[in-house]
Order: sequence, then C-alpha cells, then structure tokens
Amino acid sequence: MKVKGVIFDLDGTLINSLEDITDSLNKVLKRHSLPVHSISTIREWIGGGAQMLIRKALAMEKPDDDFVKLILGEYREEYMRNCTRRTYVYQGIPDLLSTLSAKGIQMNVLSNKPHELTREVCQHFFRDWNFKIILGQRDQVPRKPDPSAALEIAKNIGVKAENIMYIGDSGIDMETGRNAGMMTVAVTWGFRPKDELISYKPDVCIDEPAELVLFLNGRH
Repeated sequence: MKVKGVIFDLDGTLINSLEDITDSLNKVLKRHSLPVHSISTIREWIGGGAQMLIRKALAMEKPDDDFVKLILGEYREEYMRNCTRRTYVYQGIPDLLSTLSAKGIQMNVLSNKPHELTREVCQHFFRDWNFKIILGQRDQVPRKPDPSAALEIAKNIGVKAENIMYIGDSGIDMETGRNAGMMTVAVTWGFRPKDELISYKPDVCIDEPAELVLFLNGRH
C-alpha cells in the first residue's frame, strides 16, 4: 500500500494527558463528596469517551442518568480549564509530524474526547503542523470503534481507506481502523500494555515514533 494519509488518536498517542484528566475528574468527585480514583485506575478507563469515563468513576454509586449528566458537564468544564496544565507531547512526536508533513502525508486526528476539547488541545500543542481534519466525539456521530468518523475523514480528504494508516494506543483504536478498512498501527508508549495491544492483532506495532518513520520509508 502507498500511505497517503494518517489518522491519529489523541490521548495516549500524541499526548500524555493522564494527569490533567485525573486531576479534573477527582476535583469534581471531591466537590460532590464522592470517592476519588488513582491515576493508574483512571489510565485503564481512558479511551471510551468522557461519558464512559464518568460512568466508570461513578459505578459504585449506581447513579441515574441525570446525575451522570451533571458530573459529566462539570468534568468537561473543569477539564477545559485545565487541559494543558500538566499534559505534554510524547517525545519523538514533533519529529514524526514534521517527517509526515515533508512526505506530503495528510495528518488528521480522531478522538473520543469531546469535539471542542479535542480541537482546543490540538490547537494548543500542534499549531506548528497542518492537521487537515480534527474530530472529537460529537453527539450525532457514533463514537469509536464505530468507523463512521474515520470514514468521514477519508472522504473529506479524498483518500481511500486502504491508503490511510490509523494510529492509536488502544484496542478501541485498532478496532476502529480495522472496521474502516485502514492499516492499523499500535503504539506502546500510551495508556495500554503492549501484550493487550498485540492481542488485537494490529498490522504494525511500534515502541517509539521513529519506528514509524522507518516503516513509512519502505512504504512511501
């Protein structure tokens, strides 16, 4: 295949946002006198979107839908205010993005993070690179691993799915890329252990961004 486009997951793939997510969530939980959670526990919950994160955090409380919506709204407000405080771009990602750009490969982001938050974070950390399309979770579009948003990106950038590489750090990402008919690339520097990623049988598994450059040099 000739790689003409890439779709990156965001959290755990391009950025390590774990501390800001943890701090924001626990601040809201404390406000309501609810149990807080460790950073290692919250790491396991990230990937399914903000609503899923809240439901897992409140699982022992058996909340009704209205309470989930309340906590979700407060979490989104808190995280929007603090989404760049302790978050950082993974080492090697800037060089990877510059290489992809130089090769003329179209770069995109698809996250289960709420849409406005996704755009806010990308604008802050990646303003030096030209991402064609940045999409977060939108109410009218099924969240990953449904392929709808990935295929929407492919259509809008004018690249066939088989010429797009889907890059992420979770099983959800591998399923999304596979469901969309794209090449799947698992990265092991994110929030999921390597053996878990391998169990999803990605097309490629890499331990650092530079490995993707080497792979692309043989594919482009």
